[in-house]
Amino acid sequence: MSYRLLVVEDNGQDSPESLLQGAKSSTPINDGGSLLEFENLAVTGNKSTSRPLLITDLSGTESNRDDYYVLSNNVTENNFQTYVMQTGARFNIDNYHSLVFDANLTNVSGSGRANDRIVQLRYVFRF
Repeated sequence: MSYRLLVVEDNGQDSPESLLQGAKSSTPINDGGSLLEFENLAVTGNKSTSRPLLITDLSGTESNRDDYYVLSNNVTENNFQTYVMQTGARFNIDNYHSLVFDANLTNVSGSGRANDRIVQLRYVFRF
């Protein structure tokens, strides 16, 4: 089994499909590699657009029961990428004992959110 990881950058003109077709027709940089028992990679490009709500107080009192909300004209756009990689392997010692390794990496760039890195090694005993 052979595989190839294609990474393309948005140039603002071409569709993702045409960028991937151009990358597929190019010569690979390196040959070789191996897959583990479990391996997944997901990459997405995201764009969010938001408008805040403005609170308007009609009576000038401290009560919030007479307030109403107006959608602001200020539009905020945020572009960010999400990378998710999951990988793992199982090593069977014999019919009853196994070691299972799982790793999960989630990276959201440009969004100000925390990134997750989880690594787990489990011993499994089967009855």
